Amino acid sequence: MVTVEQMPIYTQNDPKPKGKIPAVEKIEADMRDKIRNIDELNSDFLSPHEMNIPWFSHISASRQSKYWKNAQETTEAFLQAMYTHSKAELPIELDREDKVPSEIRKAKEKEIIETAVRSAATMLPTASPERAVLLAQSMLLMESPSPLDLYARNVLQEDSVIGKEHLESTLAWLQHTQRHRKNPVTSFDSLRSYLNFRSEDIGMEFVLSMISFACGVHLSFIERAQLGKVIVLCSDHLSLVNDVYSFDKEYRAFREAGFDLINAVQIIRSLLSVDIPRAKQVAVNTIQDIEVEIHAEVKRLEDSSILTRSQQVFLDMLICCIAGHTFYSATAIRFRPV
Repeated sequence: MVTVEQMPIYTQNDPKPKGKIPAVEKIEADMRDKIRNIDELNSDFLSPHEMNIPWFSHISASRQSKYWKNAQETTEAFLQAMYTHSKAELPIELDREDKVPSEIRKAKEKEIIETAVRSAATMLPTASPERAVLLAQSMLLMESPSPLDLYARNVLQEDSVIGKEHLESTLAWLQHTQRHRKNPVTSFDSLRSYLNFRSEDIGMEFVLSMISFACGVHLSFIERAQLGKVIVLCSDHLSLVNDVYSFDKEYRAFREAGFDLINAVQIIRSLLSVDIPRAKQVAVNTIQDIEVEIHAEVKRLEDSSILTRSQQVFLDMLICCIAGHTFYSATAIRFRPV
């Protein structure tokens, strides 16, 4: 029996209100089997239930890159390089000129590294050793875009075609993020309008480009269009899962420091005039409804026999990505309850 060297779990985040949510056994079994059989060369299978991680998703499985330790070491080195490339643009918690206590800086460094490595290792688990390292480093660009030139050289050296597309999506997402920070959108008349906004805000094109780069697959315009429905569903899933797990932290920042609260739970709370536990439950139920739709669309696509090999690989990685994102969110330090 092969022993899996698992990334250490520092926290288990359980955002949902207490109470049993009925399981959809057929969907859970199908999605679990799909994820179990996707890849064994570069990643290991994870079962959140067997690991006693609080879990509400019908996609009750995930995978983890075998190369997370190497990614962690190289991402730590990349962060150190960022100090020389982007000193003026780093978060204030990373200041090295005695403006913040060293323990605060070290805690922030730990959070940034953990976020980058864990998210890449679980959302993009099938990447080769070389690409796993680069994808973890890409997550650091959220903190500062200045080392993009260094990252770009390494990506293009690895894959000049798919790498170029990935870099274009990365740049577009970073530009959107900078614009949004200066002029945030805070008002939405429906959950759908919010999710449409969030598709750009979470950088769905950036995510899709990372999936392509991770698995070395380029889709034509027509191939991509045929997967359009499942891509939108997965975008909604990523947005809602993030918001459910991050809500408590964002709500504290809103109450204690006056930050904008732009979160699906708050949108639901406002639209339905309900309290926070009920709004969270609605969000969780919506995620589960989306998973039912994802399962149906995946089955339709695979039963239709229209999928090319590239589409099948990409579709499998897309499912791995949303499953891994849920696992990441359930175990991320940044969402740890206070």
